[in-house]
Amino acid sequence: MKPNKAGCYAMKFVVDGQPRTVVVDDYFPFMINRQGKEMFAFAKSKWGENEIWVQLIEKAWAKICGSYESCEMGKTSEFVENFLGLPTQMYWTADFESEVG
Repeated sequence: MKPNKAGCYAMKFVVDGQPRTVVVDDYFPFMINRQGKEMFAFAKSKWGENEIWVQLIEKAWAKICGSYESCEMGKTSEFVENFLGLPTQMYWTADFESEVG
């Protein structure tokens, strides 16, 4: 996803089973690292600094949750359910016996 001139992005989620469009702008929280360089405060793309899709999704998710702080806690499956609108199931690997041995 590339930045647009309007600086406004709409993303579709499924929240509690209901379709929801979340609109966010392209202003993101940032911090200054030890080297004095500005960088995004939270999620970052490993494919380059010009990729903003990670920050857009994170900002939209924070808007759904109420704040960046409240979206820090939770399970990945909750996000996947709301992002894709598909049911998920979690399995704990400790619950299964290993066949390696």
